[in-house]
Amino acid sequence: CLGAIQDVLNPAGVQVLVLNVRYSEIGEEQAIQTLLGYHPEAMIVAGVDQTERSRQLLKNAGVPVVQTMDVTDTPIDLNIGLDHAAACAAAVHYLYEQGHRRIAHLTARGDPRARRRHAGYRRAMERHGLERQIRIIEGAYTIDAGARAARALLAEPDWRPSAVFASNDMTAIGLINEAMRMGLSVPGDLSVVGYDDVTLAGTETLSLSTIHQSAGDLASAGIAAMMARLALGLDMDRDLG
Repeated sequence: CLGAIQDVLNPAGVQVLVLNVRYSEIGEEQAIQTLLGYHPEAMIVAGVDQTERSRQLLKNAGVPVVQTMDVTDTPIDLNIGLDHAAACAAAVHYLYEQGHRRIAHLTARGDPRARRRHAGYRRAMERHGLERQIRIIEGAYTIDAGARAARALLAEPDWRPSAVFASNDMTAIGLINEAMRMGLSVPGDLSVVGYDDVTLAGTETLSLSTIHQSAGDLASAGIAAMMARLALGLDMDRDLG
């Protein structure tokens, strides 16, 4: 997302100031206050989980504000994003339609988008009457975390999944590598669906089934809406997500 923003705005002569708060709500408040001190012409924030103070700071800034990566029913101004819960529910439904009932989920701690994906998984499992089959392992978005999750899931003597939905492709890749090291066939013995559609997921040797998410497309759409607001001064639709 950041790279796409810079790729579009820098050639146009627009200076981009970036602060990374690593999902810290207090850090985001401080970052917003700091950036507003530079009197920006517009603001782009990742996610929709701002505190009430952050929301008020942005509402009172008097400039276009774009919330990206997620969608919300209560946008601050412009909202361009993806419904992560719905996307993940669709992945579980796909696995269910393929005949799977023991579907596990790998998620990450501290990431609001991971929480939405988790909610989509749980909602879909419950909709299909699979509450007793819900298995969730928390970790991180890394190959090593996926390998650890595989060892934990596949070692259970009384419950072994036939499918796993991972909320990140790197986690899914780690899971697949470890499952194959343990002698399992993927997808013969274990089906895996990831999330993000990273370049590695589409390689011929891996060919991971995954949910496509283009941070570049989201960023470009957000920038287009922001630039239109700046150029035309129009009162655009407040929810473009």
